[in-house]
Amino acid sequence: MGILRIKILPLLLVACTMLAQPKVCGIAIFENEHVSDWRIKRLIRTREAPWYHKIIGRKSPFRARQLERDLKIIENYYRAEGFLDVKVRANAHLDGDEDCAYINIFIEEGERFILDGMSFEGYIPDHVSEGELRARLESEAGEPVNPNLLHMDARRIRRLMQERGYPYATAAMELERLPDYTAQALFRLDFGKFAHFGQTSVSGLVLTKESVVERELKIEEGAPFDISKITSSRQELFGTGLFSAVVIEPVNFDFHPDTIDYNVTIVERAPQWTTLSLGAGSEGDYDFVWQAAGSWGHRNLFGTGRELALELSSDWKLNTEGENIREVLSQWSNLNNRIELKYTEPYIFRRKIPFTINPYYEPGNSVKIPQYTIQLIGVNLSGIYRPNPHLTHLGYVVFEIADIYDIRDPEVREDIFTREGQFFTRSVGWTTISDHRDNLLVPTEGSYTYAQAEMAGYFLGGDKHYTKLVLDFRRYFSIRESFVLGMRAKSSVLGNWRKGEHVLIHDRFFLGGANSVRGWKERSIGPVSSSGAPLGGKLSLLGNIECRMPLIWQIWGHTFFDVGNVWTHAEAFEISDLHGSAGWGLAVITPVGPVRFDYGYQIINRSETPPKSSWHLSLMYSF
Repeated sequence: MGILRIKILPLLLVACTMLAQPKVCGIAIFENEHVSDWRIKRLIRTREAPWYHKIIGRKSPFRARQLERDLKIIENYYRAEGFLDVKVRANAHLDGDEDCAYINIFIEEGERFILDGMSFEGYIPDHVSEGELRARLESEAGEPVNPNLLHMDARRIRRLMQERGYPYATAAMELERLPDYTAQALFRLDFGKFAHFGQTSVSGLVLTKESVVERELKIEEGAPFDISKITSSRQELFGTGLFSAVVIEPVNFDFHPDTIDYNVTIVERAPQWTTLSLGAGSEGDYDFVWQAAGSWGHRNLFGTGRELALELSSDWKLNTEGENIREVLSQWSNLNNRIELKYTEPYIFRRKIPFTINPYYEPGNSVKIPQYTIQLIGVNLSGIYRPNPHLTHLGYVVFEIADIYDIRDPEVREDIFTREGQFFTRSVGWTTISDHRDNLLVPTEGSYTYAQAEMAGYFLGGDKHYTKLVLDFRRYFSIRESFVLGMRAKSSVLGNWRKGEHVLIHDRFFLGGANSVRGWKERSIGPVSSSGAPLGGKLSLLGNIECRMPLIWQIWGHTFFDVGNVWTHAEAFEISDLHGSAGWGLAVITPVGPVRFDYGYQIINRSETPPKSSWHLSLMYSF
């Protein structure tokens, strides 16, 4: 095993405390062959002052204790790459005249060991196969030996043993080095005795009925022990939103009984809440939207876990067109106001399928659809089913009355409406979401799939008759640990059940803006009226490809290519109609998501009149 040897002059430690703290002016790395200087400097926190620090006069201070920690980080990195005998040392030279510290790091890499194979020792029960044990291993033969990963493999094997009824199981990893610089990993297994779940008691409840806790527990008396049932029980209890703390602990575990009793200790949250919030984000077709919202609710009606909430929200858009910044900042548009009541029943037919009844009201608004004013009142009935953490199914039924008046566009009046007044809609739909992204805010690997089918009218009745299909697929790849390649393909189509009927403008698709094709402004791609107002369409295709990379601090850069278009209907599709743009952008990564700035330039089917490019400020990545 490698022994860390750090040689920093004792005089340096004394000087750092007695004199002004020096800055790091240079770091030199010696004797490293397999890992580049750039990679090593990226690993450590002791760094030279970057060029922009010199401009603003900021130092990168030298800290001796941080350097000690950095040398351990370098050693651990080498050991994870198979260099088991690596030795790292450093010295530093203080230049009092320049108030600088010059650091030299010396690395004796040693030989790299390759993992030759892995084996198991100990009795394995008949209902646990060696193949299942090997499936839990992440280490691979032929790869450099990574001791930390092998120890993690031992923990994963122990977890499998505990999932199969053996709570007292142990798994230890031993590494045997061979003369040819290979190594064999041996996992010593001791399953111990088989056990079952015993009785479960609940404590700490004041407001909530005990049955609410019991229905979330996966632990069943008499069932074989399975540690994953304890983990999922804790997650389910937290997921109710009723509790601020959940502790599930065995009562008599130290005596290794055949039957293990458990106690569930609960700390309840206050059942009522009131919130006032002001936030910003990107909403569908719009780059940057501010929302003022308030809500009151009760999350635990009668101690049953049922929820009732009253919510009010107002969305505002900052117009980005103007001759100067004062004119831009003065142009606010009220996109939407909404009042809604939500009642949620967490279980339906004894299954965890939260069912929500959501009546809502949206006063008249003409910003989203400038051709007319629309007022909505309706109720949404929906149920959610999550078979696993990555998959969500949502079914819904909507009854809605759209009151349309003050039609300002003669073309719209002639082509779409035979009258002003109320339009009644009955629709039913289903949405499936499969989310395998590694991070919801800044994904670097994985995939996301969204599929929606909706039908309105026909045998359901009502004034509108159409079907809607939407498919959105996104894929992310991590390239050399520093670059992320993201891709999206999205298609949306609306079809009429009856000939001669039109889909109203507010039900159609739009493209253009920070979240779709960035060379164009919001909702500016596709059919327009003679006055230039967007009409939307019944067929929309969108494709994006984007390369993201870290730059400095929490700032990332990205380049992109977008392509897409909106057609009046599916039969009008022509591939030559696609609009395309390319550009670049910056994103500041914050705890609540990226703040994004994009510049897109039109390259395919450019606009006949300026502008032929667009700037966008928005929140979150476009996909």
